[in-house]
Amino acid sequence: MDGVGGKPGWAWIFILEGIFTVLCAIASFWILADFPDSAKFLTETERVWVVRRLQSDSKFSAGGEIFKMKHVWDSLTDWKTWVASFQATAANLLSVPVYAWACLVTLAVGVLGDRIGHRGYINLVLFGSGAYNLSAALGISDGKVYQA
Repeated sequence: MDGVGGKPGWAWIFILEGIFTVLCAIASFWILADFPDSAKFLTETERVWVVRRLQSDSKFSAGGEIFKMKHVWDSLTDWKTWVASFQATAANLLSVPVYAWACLVTLAVGVLGDRIGHRGYINLVLFGSGAYNLSAALGISDGKVYQA
């Protein structure tokens, strides 16, 4: 497509990808269900089950929290936000390995939890190992680790 419409071939890749993305977004307005109540592909029994599951899950999530601009302003006006003495690029690059590992662990725990069907037990093991590691880190003194 090099030269079509006066555009180089590489530009057409972005144009076609953009058109496809916009068409998918428009189609998703009619394809995706807004909520299980309006999903045509679910039976009544499945609808009730999904709604109950969502209600039980929302007890432990932040889904019910209301956005407050006060929290944004509190973080922006906190002096510690502006006094940091590091370069933003270097600080952001230092966080990459941690988030990459967190992504891999999240995926592994999700797959394992779905396969065995006991997310609670997995969370208890992870919490226990985290508590142990935190206590070990707090026990570090003079470069030496003291464990009970």
